[in-house]
Amino acid sequence: MNSRLRSMVKGLLIAMLISVPIAQSASIELDSIGGADLLWKRDDGTLIPLPMESMELELEITGFLVRGTIRQVFLNDSEQVIEATYVFPMPERAAVDGMEMRIGTRRIVAEVREKQEARRVYEQAKSLGKKAALVDRGRPNLYRTSVANINPGERVEITVALMDEARFVDGTFRYAFPLVYTPRYIPGDVDETSRPANDAPSIPTVSLDVGLTAGIPFHDLRTPSHPDLGPPSMAGDVRTGIERATFSGAVSGANDFVVEWRPTDGRRPHAAWFLEERDSMRYAMMMLVPAAERVELTPIPSETIFVVDVSGSMAGPSIINVRDALDQALRRLRPDDRFNLIRFNDGYSRYADRFIQADEDGIRDAREWIGRLEAGGGTMIYPALEDALKLAGESTTRHLQRIVFLTDGAIGDEERILQRIADESGKIRIHTLGIGSAPNRHLMRKMAQLGRGIARFVGNGNDPEEQVDRFFAVVDAPLLMDLSIDESTARVLESFPSPLPDLHSGEPLVVAMRLEAGEDPGALLVKAWGPHGGYVETVEPTAAPPHAGIATLWARTRIESLMDRRYFEPNNTTLKEEVIEIALEFNQVTAFTSLVAVEQTPTAIGNTLRRNQTASLPQGGTLDPIKKRLAMLFGLLGIGVLFWLACTRDPA
Repeated sequence: MNSRLRSMVKGLLIAMLISVPIAQSASIELDSIGGADLLWKRDDGTLIPLPMESMELELEITGFLVRGTIRQVFLNDSEQVIEATYVFPMPERAAVDGMEMRIGTRRIVAEVREKQEARRVYEQAKSLGKKAALVDRGRPNLYRTSVANINPGERVEITVALMDEARFVDGTFRYAFPLVYTPRYIPGDVDETSRPANDAPSIPTVSLDVGLTAGIPFHDLRTPSHPDLGPPSMAGDVRTGIERATFSGAVSGANDFVVEWRPTDGRRPHAAWFLEERDSMRYAMMMLVPAAERVELTPIPSETIFVVDVSGSMAGPSIINVRDALDQALRRLRPDDRFNLIRFNDGYSRYADRFIQADEDGIRDAREWIGRLEAGGGTMIYPALEDALKLAGESTTRHLQRIVFLTDGAIGDEERILQRIADESGKIRIHTLGIGSAPNRHLMRKMAQLGRGIARFVGNGNDPEEQVDRFFAVVDAPLLMDLSIDESTARVLESFPSPLPDLHSGEPLVVAMRLEAGEDPGALLVKAWGPHGGYVETVEPTAAPPHAGIATLWARTRIESLMDRRYFEPNNTTLKEEVIEIALEFNQVTAFTSLVAVEQTPTAIGNTLRRNQTASLPQGGTLDPIKKRLAMLFGLLGIGVLFWLACTRDPA
C-alpha cells in the first residue's frame, strides 16, 4: 500500500472520528421534532438557529369548553431570504380552525383547502416571491407550519386558533395543553432524533394567559405541571359561581401545561347539554357524569398483563415512575389473581413464560425483577402487544383478562398499533397509563378507546401514588354498559360517538349531536345497564353562549368518528370524501385538509433558502441511546479501517 493512499485513509479515519458529535445534529424526519427552535439547514448540513422571539398561549375556558390560540414570533436574523418550517404539538382532540400570518403591518388570514390543493397554492406563491404560510397535520397531535419568503430582518407572527374541551375525570376538571413533543421512535430507523443529550436544544419560555369561568362554584384551582405559576386572580362572587379566575405568567415549555379545578362539594356536575345555532342548523354537546355507585360485588379473579416501556425515552424520572407504579399495582392484586409482565424496547421479553399467581412469593419475586428495570434502546410496542395478546390467548381460565400499558407512547407507527387493537375489539380490555412530562396522549387515549379501557397520565415530578391508585380503582370498578340515547323527543339527526362506549366509574359520557331546526328540543333520555340493573337519566337542554364553538366541536367529533371507522372498514373509499366535505364546511385542519395563507404582492428580495425546526426535549427526557448508537457505529467503522491498515502494512 503506497504512502499516499495510506495518508488518505488515515485522513478519512480522523474525519470519521471527528464527525461523531457532528453527525448527531443532522436533521431527520418530522417525527423527531419536539417544538421550540427554528433551524436553517445549510447546504453543508450545518444547523443555524433562527431565533424564536416569543411564544404565547391563551386559553379561555367556559364551563368545559376551551377556546385557545397559540402565537409564535420568529426573526430572520440572516442575510438571506428564507423558508422556515416548524412543527408544534396540539391537544390530540383539538379542532384547529383558524390561522393568520402577520409580517410587519400585513395580516393574512388562512383558508382551508384540500391538502394537495393547499400545497400547490403555497408552492406557487413561494415561487413568485410572495409571503405564504401553510399549516397541515402530520398526526392528530402534531402540526407543521411552513412560512415562505421571509426577508432578512423580518419578524413573522403565526397565530393558530383551536377549539377543545376540558375532561371531567375522578371528580376533577382537567385540561392539558402540550408544549413539547416527545421525539417518536420509527421502527427500522437508527436515528430517533437529531439532537444528542449533551447538545439538547433550548427549552422555550411560554407566555401564558388563562381565563376560567366555570359556571359553578369551584375550588382547588391549580397548575400541577407548573406549580411556580402562582395563585390565580379572582373577580366576581365566588359563592355564586359567576366568578372568573385568571392567571398569567412565563412558564417553562419543557412539559405539558395542565390546569385543574374541582367543583365545590355538593355541586359536582351531573349533566349538561349545550345548544348552538349555526346556518339554520342546531348543534349540541352533552356531558353526563353518572353518580358513582357504591356496590359490594363478589370480586372476579383477574389476569393482568403489564406491558412496560423501558426504551431510551423513558430514561430519568419516567423509569422511576414506572417502577413505582408497577410496584403499587402488584400490591393491589388479590391472591386469587394472576399476572405477568412484558418489558420492551428494541425487543421484548416476558417476566415469566406463563401467568404467575399473585400470592406472597409471586409478588415478591416480581418486585425484584421490576427493581432492575433500566431504560435504553428503541420503542417497539407492536411485538410486545402481539406477545401480550398471545399470552392472553394461552390462558384456559375464566378469569377477567386485561392488558395494562405503561409507556410514554413515543412511537411513529401509531396506525399499526391501533389497527391491531381494533382487530381484537371486544375480546380483551386494554388500559393505558401514560408516563412522563410529554406523553403521546393521542395514542394513549385511542388505544384505550379501541380497547374499551381507560387512559390516565402520570407526569414526571409528581408523586404517582395517588394517580396510580385512582387508575386501578377505576379499572376494578363495575361498568355502565349498553348505553343508548332516546333521541326522538329532541329530534336528533345524528350523534357521535356511535356506538356509545362503556362507562367506567368517574368517566363522563360526552356526545356531539346535530338536531333538526325549529322548536326547542325536549329532554334526552340516557339508558344503560349497571351492576344493579337498569340505569335511566333525563338530561334537559341549556342554551350555549353565542359563538361557543359547539358546532365546531360537533364537526371535530364527526371527523374523528369517520377516521376511527377506517380501522373497521379499511376498504371504505367514501370516508376520505366525507371528512373533506365536513372539514371544508367547518374550516378545520385534518389529515386531508390544510390551512393556507398567501400575500397578494411579491415581497421577497432574493432566492429562498430553507430552514427546518428541531426539537426540544421533554423534562427529564434524554437521547443517550441515540448518541450511543452513533458512537458505536462510527467506532466500528474506525476499528475496521485500523484493521485494514494493519493488514495492508508494507513489509519492512
